[in-house]
Amino acid sequence: MPRKVLPSVVLPRTALLVMLAGLLSGPAHAQWTDHRDPSVEAAPGIPLTEGRFNAALQYHTVWMLLEPVLEYSDFTSDELDAMDRGELPEQYSEQLAGNQEAIADLITATKLERCDFGTQYEKGIGALLPQLAVMRSSAKLLVNDARRLKGEDMDAVAERLAATIRLGEHASRSSIVIGSLVGVAIVDLARVETLKLLEANQLSAE
Repeated sequence: MPRKVLPSVVLPRTALLVMLAGLLSGPAHAQWTDHRDPSVEAAPGIPLTEGRFNAALQYHTVWMLLEPVLEYSDFTSDELDAMDRGELPEQYSEQLAGNQEAIADLITATKLERCDFGTQYEKGIGALLPQLAVMRSSAKLLVNDARRLKGEDMDAVAERLAATIRLGEHASRSSIVIGSLVGVAIVDLARVETLKLLEANQLSAE
């Protein structure tokens, strides 16, 4: 029995446009927004998602990119002490230098007003805050990168220390005491480093 061949159907252009309009008006289109945050630069007409203005989502993206340099467990206690003195291991310093684009994205994320990690506060003491540990590691990374750039680009140093302070402010928004404590600890990292630079006349009060 010969196989039946279905006739091809050619949709009028108007029908295609109607179908396309239906797709664009569906749930997938709901993520796009006309909202603009002054810290997010985009050419006119470039669509941006709501998540583009949520620092928490931007942090998660950057953390995946920076994962190799956010882990400090491989360093010895002597190396960690040396870092506090501003003496970075050569290999680590090279890793920081090679991840400047991701670090720039991290700095940009700290400038966003909104920072919502979707914490399940309804769980009470069972609410998880895994982001706090990574935020603390990110603060150390920013401070270490500032130390790496010391003597080379003091504007970049100041930029990283300012970003660390903003990161601490984001951490404090968890509405839980531990979040506030982590936020204070993060800000203190920037404060201590800033005082060292001021005392050494390497950074102006301005």
